[in-house]
Amino acid sequence: MEERKRDVYGDNFVDDYPSHWETARFMRRERIDSSAVIYGVGLAIFITVVALVLGFIWAQAVESVVLNYSFLVDLTLAGSVLLGGYKGAARAKTLGLAHGALVGLSYAVVGILLLAVVATINWWGALETTLIAVFLGAIGGTVGINLQYTGRNQAWRGDYKQDYKQDYRQEYPENYDDFLTRP
Repeated sequence: MEERKRDVYGDNFVDDYPSHWETARFMRRERIDSSAVIYGVGLAIFITVVALVLGFIWAQAVESVVLNYSFLVDLTLAGSVLLGGYKGAARAKTLGLAHGALVGLSYAVVGILLLAVVATINWWGALETTLIAVFLGAIGGTVGINLQYTGRNQAWRGDYKQDYKQDYRQEYPENYDDFLTRP
């Protein structure tokens, strides 16, 4: 049988192909990093609490300002989920869309559960908030992955030798004057 394969395939025939299990063992596996999701959710909750406390203190301190608290809460929700998804995906380094969406979903569920302890919940509003949080988290995760790779490329450019004239002068001292006159 192997002689027949050699006749058909010629020199391209390989006797020992690696098995599926050997090749699968070395494949890069992209999985959801739960610590990155927890980090993103914790950061988003921290940002929300700090922003709301500062917003309420500012609204109480400045009496002439009429502040719409619903707008403040919506803006804080959006910003904290975007930043949480961004940092969670940047920490995971893979699957930015999935990590960001999970950060948004987890953030919304934790927020709804905390709110359920204090007040009655409008479930349609909670569903809407959850969908918005998942969408914003996915956007933040996508941006986090893309900016992470951009930063890596910029860091590579920063590691490049900046003093190329000095290196050229040491290697080719006779051509150094010609090098300086080039545009």
